[in-house]
Amino acid sequence: MPQPRRPLQPNRSAVDWFGAEIRYWRELRGLTPKQLGDLVGLSPDAVEKIEKGDRLLSAEHAGKMDQELRTGGILARFRPFAKAEADKRRIEADRRRIVSPSPRPRGKLDGKQPTREVTLEAHAFAASPPEGGWDDPQQVFSQVRALTGATIMGAAEIVDSSIIALVESYEARGPQALAPEARSLRALSHQLLADRGLGANDRRDLLHLAGRVSALLAYMAVNAGAPLLTSQAYAVEAAALADEIGDTNLAVWVAGTRSLSLYYAGSYAQADAIAAAGIARAPASAQSIRLLVNGRARALGRLHNRYGAEKAIRQALDLAAQHELPSGLTSCIALDEPYSHARLLANAVTARLSLGDAGQVNELASQIEGLVDSSDSAWSRALVRLDQATACLVGKSPDVDRAMELGRQALRAGEVTPIRSVLQRAQELHQAAAPWSTHSAVRDYAAALTTWRSSPAAGLLTT
Repeated sequence: MPQPRRPLQPNRSAVDWFGAEIRYWRELRGLTPKQLGDLVGLSPDAVEKIEKGDRLLSAEHAGKMDQELRTGGILARFRPFAKAEADKRRIEADRRRIVSPSPRPRGKLDGKQPTREVTLEAHAFAASPPEGGWDDPQQVFSQVRALTGATIMGAAEIVDSSIIALVESYEARGPQALAPEARSLRALSHQLLADRGLGANDRRDLLHLAGRVSALLAYMAVNAGAPLLTSQAYAVEAAALADEIGDTNLAVWVAGTRSLSLYYAGSYAQADAIAAAGIARAPASAQSIRLLVNGRARALGRLHNRYGAEKAIRQALDLAAQHELPSGLTSCIALDEPYSHARLLANAVTARLSLGDAGQVNELASQIEGLVDSSDSAWSRALVRLDQATACLVGKSPDVDRAMELGRQALRAGEVTPIRSVLQRAQELHQAAAPWSTHSAVRDYAAALTTWRSSPAAGLLTT
């Protein structure tokens, strides 16, 4: 009797999703595993293993399958995500098989008294080896340290420079691509902090760096659409480390991220409360600009508290006038920079939209349009366009064609490295356009949104 097909679990991992997608397209085209294998040069057994997630398709065969199955290139585009996960699985398997030996009994070993047990069990890293065949330098450092127990100078510098690199490349690469690297840094910083021989100053420096890594992971989790508890856990860890060394700047920044995660979870009152508590800790700090406009004003706007939202925007502008702010459109994940004036206005646009102030939305958006368009931040371009698009549907004379055109522009801007906020606002624009659902421009936008959401990168958002 033929064996029943193994049910696929595409939501379990990127590799499983990849295999399930291949089976979907194969069956859609009415092909058996053997027929597809003959077309692309694979055995039926290989095709079945790939569909089950037991084997990864090569880049060459992914291209051939895209061509034969007429997928529009989805397999070749998604394969890097599946490969990254497959590499992670391989590293973890190697670590369990080779690097984690059975515990040795305490006492003398070869005539020498061990000072402590050495194991790599606590130092597993999620990051995959970089393309080109080189090992991850963080893994090399970790493994040498764990095997020898040696203290290697410059470890803090490795973590610090890696944090800078993460921040600088964040908007170009996105949270899904960078989260494994950040998790690797977190594991490394925790490993270093476990050294009982650390001096007080070295320990303080490492606590500072570990707190920054956790803060970045909290923000990445929000952007990637991870569960609320995940982002909150990283944020709580970052806040605890900041409090341990009295780093008020980091503590306030983390409060902003906690507020942001609650905002996207729809807990607007809690988001406002967390932001208000952060401001109370350092009301004159430049970091409180973010808490006022990104935290309080937007949450209060969602609660339809006009007085509170407008007051928070005014307070943010007043506080900004007391500080020398950076120019341009600052990075959304910069840990040390305060919000620039353009970033402040971009958040005020969102708050005003929640209050139904279409005129104010367009006026504020026009003030920063040039900076947004010339910015490296595709996310900012997408988000401002989506706010402007929704504003076109508010008021006595809705401009549906203009709204949908701005919406399509936003989708194009945010398609390379999509994030949760772009997806959420794009969906809200579609909901706002429901009264005009038969309009051709609305139908075109709906089709574009469906295509955008079905892309491999957008599929990784766990909303």
